[in-house]
Amino acid sequence: MRGFVLGLAALAAWAVPAAWGVETKSEVELAFELGKQPFSIEMPYGKNVFDEEFSTVVLRIHDPDLERIRLYTSTTMRLDLPIEANRSVICKSLRFRSGENFVTAIGYKMGQKVYRERVKFFTRDIRSKLFKYVPLEYRKRSFHNTIGEGRCSHCHEMRVNERPDEPFEDIAESTCYTCHKVLLERRYAHAPVANFICLPCHGDNAKAPTPSSATATRFLAPDPIGPKCLECHEDKVKLWRTKSYRHDPTGAEKCTKCHNPHSSDVDKNFLRKPKWKLCTSCHIDKNDKRAYIRLFTTRAKKGEELYKRLLAEGFSCTTCHNPHASNARFLIHEDLEHNLSGVCFAISTGGSK
Repeated sequence: MRGFVLGLAALAAWAVPAAWGVETKSEVELAFELGKQPFSIEMPYGKNVFDEEFSTVVLRIHDPDLERIRLYTSTTMRLDLPIEANRSVICKSLRFRSGENFVTAIGYKMGQKVYRERVKFFTRDIRSKLFKYVPLEYRKRSFHNTIGEGRCSHCHEMRVNERPDEPFEDIAESTCYTCHKVLLERRYAHAPVANFICLPCHGDNAKAPTPSSATATRFLAPDPIGPKCLECHEDKVKLWRTKSYRHDPTGAEKCTKCHNPHSSDVDKNFLRKPKWKLCTSCHIDKNDKRAYIRLFTTRAKKGEELYKRLLAEGFSCTTCHNPHASNARFLIHEDLEHNLSGVCFAISTGGSK
């Protein structure tokens, strides 16, 4: 009788597939009847917080008879992951969107669903009003501590093999490469990332004993990161620090507010978003680009040469403003100061912010 009930539950689970991310009663009953967990999602940690849009999904197989796992994500991705003989772990690095995300994994045996597991996590976006602040139920947990590394050290070398002033002939030789090569999927890679030179930025604590706390890491991200950036971009130090007005991220040495330190799909300056969207994520009262274009077009029609040039060369926030520092108020380019100082006030719905 028990076998008959189990068979009916399996048939129901197969005949009426659940919506992505929605757990059906039949699936829960079936997993309960089996009395064991065929696999587990080791990573990402449940209710964790990420500051990059990439995350590695790690599945550990406990049942050698499991045939395959189907993976669903909050980005509407669906993947069938075959299970290789004599391999108990499946790793897959994936890209997620900002905000709340989930990974749902469903295991199959004999063509039937036998187990389902789901984890939720949050991908933070420091440039977004919606996703900058993390909901209370989420907490940041790091991987590079004794707890996290202990889960993967049987397959992966956790010792960093990078040597000062000795770039890799082949970046695949880096012990960081296997998990972090996903950062190179964006179009433009920052030189340290392209060469997998990680320790100049993340190595301040690398030689210390591996921390035991789940919230600690031996690879720290500098905060503020500006002094670290200026070790390489030293030509900017005198240029910016001698100016009368500095943009808030520049003055606070928070370079990563606007620039992704790893890679970018936008441009070779590694901007987090295209210029207009990036600037107006803070200066939201300036987000109507069409209003500026209308104003400049009107002035150009009146014969004003400056505005003809601005329109001809393409228009963005940095056409008029220096994004870092300037001797002119409102960070206007110094050679344009007397022509443009009142434009933002004329257009803005809420004044200059």
